[in-house]
Amino acid sequence: MSTTLTCIPDLEPQKLEAAILGAALQESSALRVVMDTLGTNPEIFHHPSHQIIYHAMCALSQEHHAVDMITVVKKLKGLGKLQKVGGPAGVAELTLNINGAAHIVSHCRYLQESYVRRRAVATFQQGLTQAIDEQSDVFDLIATMQQTTDELQRVLQEKRPRYVAHYLDSEIQAIIKAASTPQGLTGVPTGLTTLDKVTGGWQKSDLIIVAGRPGMGKTSFLLAVAKHAACTGKRGAIFTLEVSSQQLVTKLIASETGYSTSQLKRGIFEGKLDEAYTIAEKVESLRTLGLLLDDPTELTISALRAKAIQLKAEEDIKWLAVDYLQLMRGDRINSKAVIREQEISSISRGLKQLAKELEIPVIALSQLSREVEKRDKTKRPQLSDLRESGALEQDADIVIFLYRPEYYNITQDEEGNSTTDVTEVIIAKHRNGSTADVAVRSIMRYGRYENLTTPQWEKEAEQFSSAPF
Repeated sequence: MSTTLTCIPDLEPQKLEAAILGAALQESSALRVVMDTLGTNPEIFHHPSHQIIYHAMCALSQEHHAVDMITVVKKLKGLGKLQKVGGPAGVAELTLNINGAAHIVSHCRYLQESYVRRRAVATFQQGLTQAIDEQSDVFDLIATMQQTTDELQRVLQEKRPRYVAHYLDSEIQAIIKAASTPQGLTGVPTGLTTLDKVTGGWQKSDLIIVAGRPGMGKTSFLLAVAKHAACTGKRGAIFTLEVSSQQLVTKLIASETGYSTSQLKRGIFEGKLDEAYTIAEKVESLRTLGLLLDDPTELTISALRAKAIQLKAEEDIKWLAVDYLQLMRGDRINSKAVIREQEISSISRGLKQLAKELEIPVIALSQLSREVEKRDKTKRPQLSDLRESGALEQDADIVIFLYRPEYYNITQDEEGNSTTDVTEVIIAKHRNGSTADVAVRSIMRYGRYENLTTPQWEKEAEQFSSAPF
C-alpha cells in the first residue's frame, strides 16, 4: 500500500471517516483491513451518510460482490438511500485526494476509540441518571453497565474470525509476487548475502531477536543492516537505549570511512587537520540516509507503540529496531509485584504485537546470560542462554546469535579456516524457514560487516540459494 494520508491528529473526524471509506472503495486490501478492524457495525461512523455508505459496502461484501463506487451506488439506489448520501457524487467525493491506504490501520483504530468514547459518555450519563433515581433497580443498573462495557471491549478487538476465502486471493498474489522477486528477497534486505538467502530479508510482522554476549558487535551489526536497508529505500528507525544517537552516527562515520571510533573521537589522523576535513566528503551520502534515530532516557512498550505509530503515519517506516531489549521497561513500572522475568515477557509480547499491528519487522537486540562464558570448550550460544525470559524464544519469529570465535582466542574453525574478522550468524530459530549457521566478514575496529568472498563462503551462499527452505 502506498502512503498518502496525513497523520491522525491533522484529520477532522468527518474527513477521517471519509478517508477510510475512500481508501476502502479504491483498494480491496484496504476494505479487508477496515472490515477486519471495525466489523460490520455502521454506527462506528459518526456521520449519518458515512453510516449508510458503510452499511452498503458491508452488505455487498457479505453477498460476495465487488465493492467499488459503481456497485455501492447501485446498492444504495436499490435500498432507496442514494439521495441521502448526496447521490453518486456523494460517493465519488470520498475518493478525491486519496491515493492509497498506508495508514488505514491507525485511522481505523482512532475511529474505534472515538466510537467507544461516544458510547461510553452516553452510557455513563444514562447510568448516572439511573443511579440517582432511588426507585431504579441497582442490579439492572449494574447489568446494563456491564453489558455495555463488554460490548465496547469487543469493538476494540483487533481482528475477527474470517473464512479461508477471505485471505486466499491476497496470499496467492503474495506468492506470485515472491516468485517474481529476484533470489526470493521479499523482505527488508540486510545486505549480507548468506543471511538473506535463508530469511528472504526481514519479513513483515516478524519479531527478530539478535542476541549475543558483550563484545560480539550487536550494535555494529544492527547499524550495518540498517544502513543497507535504508540505502535500498526501506526507511526505518532505531531506538537506542544503550548509547546516544550521536554515538551511533560516529559508528556510521567509522564504518563509512575506515577509521576507528577511537580515531574519530580523539582526532588522531596521519594527515592531521587536513585529513579531518576530508571526512565530510566521504560521508556525504549519509545526509540522505532514510534512517531515524531516537535515544529516549526510558522506553516502555506503550511509549514505543505511540512513537512507532506516529513514525509509520508520518515517515512510512518499513522496519524498526530497539537497542537493546533488556533496557526497556514494562508499562507497569511502578508495580513492585512484577518481577523482571514477567516484565521482559510483557515487553517481548508487546514487541511482537507491534510488529503485527504495523505489519513491519521489529528487530530487538538482546544480551545473553553469563552461562555462555562458563562453558569449557565452546562459547557458542544456544537458545537457553536468552537472558531473563523464555518468552523471548517463544515470541520471536527469528532468533539470531552473533558469535566471534576470535574474541575467545579461537583462531581457526574445525576445518582449519581462519576466524580472523569473521562473525558467525547463528539462526537458532526460524519460524517460517530453516535454521542455519552463516558466516560474514566483520571488521570490528571499523564496525563494518560485509559478505565473505572467499571460494568457501561463495560456495556456502550458493548452497543456501538452492536450498528448498
